[in-house]
Amino acid sequence: MNDLLETLEMDNIVFPETALLLSANYAERGRTEQALYYTALVALSDIECGYLSSEALRRLGTGLYSRGDNKHAHRYLLASQENIAKTGAVMRSGLVAKSLPMIVGTHRDEERRFTRMLIIIIVCLVLILSLIFVIMYNHYRSLKRLRRMKDNLEQANQIKEVYIGRFLSLCSICMDKLDDFNRIVGRKIVAGQVDELLSMVKSGKMSDEYSHQFYEVFDDAFVNIYPTFVDDVNKLLEPDKAISLSEDGHLPPELRIIALMRLGLDDSAQMARFLGLSLNTVYTYRNRIKSRARNRDTFDSDIMNIGILS
Repeated sequence: MNDLLETLEMDNIVFPETALLLSANYAERGRTEQALYYTALVALSDIECGYLSSEALRRLGTGLYSRGDNKHAHRYLLASQENIAKTGAVMRSGLVAKSLPMIVGTHRDEERRFTRMLIIIIVCLVLILSLIFVIMYNHYRSLKRLRRMKDNLEQANQIKEVYIGRFLSLCSICMDKLDDFNRIVGRKIVAGQVDELLSMVKSGKMSDEYSHQFYEVFDDAFVNIYPTFVDDVNKLLEPDKAISLSEDGHLPPELRIIALMRLGLDDSAQMARFLGLSLNTVYTYRNRIKSRARNRDTFDSDIMNIGILS
């Protein structure tokens, strides 16, 4: 039959009969691939001859379905159903109809699997986009934080330059005052007004005036360099032990001591000389401040962290 088939054209009426017998023979012998091949030849011959009521396409579709080729099986069965419907062969239409639900069900299962896969892909894309958004948001926050730090540094540099100028101006004033004092002392001594000079020195008026000017500049400079200093200190203290600025906006002695500690001056004797207080007074203030702290063990290190950018 194979030899005969090679001599025949597809539009020959013997061709589909020969191919159909070969297909049945290979199917009985379990050679499915060859059986499907000759079934396909039968279907091609039917198309070539215009024979619409053939069930070759149905057999081919059913065979392909058994191999798992649901896409082509579904197409061939639908084409077979359409052809048979055109010829009005009701009995053969019933045969195709039996195979279609099985194919359609499998096709729907594939569509559901495809839909699930599509949903998984969409979820993965959403997660990836969310991750990208989080990364971009963190990057934006980092840039914003860097800009804020840069602005703070620029502002701190400007404040530093302003108050360096003020301290230099204060030093110049003190030098001028010292020259004036030396001239006054010289005149008093030459004029024999030693008692008056001694009284002026004991009064401490000039010393108090210079100290007041210095503390005024120091307080103003420190509060502007550390604008949240008072609030930061009070966060380290018990709620009912808060310290506030004086009525004229200057630092009270306790806050001046903490300010000197923040600047790295931890020696009580140096603090006493700087603030014009006795050493015992400085010790008393320091112990009183520490007794108000929420955490006494870390109080000194907490003070050093005031004003540090984070």
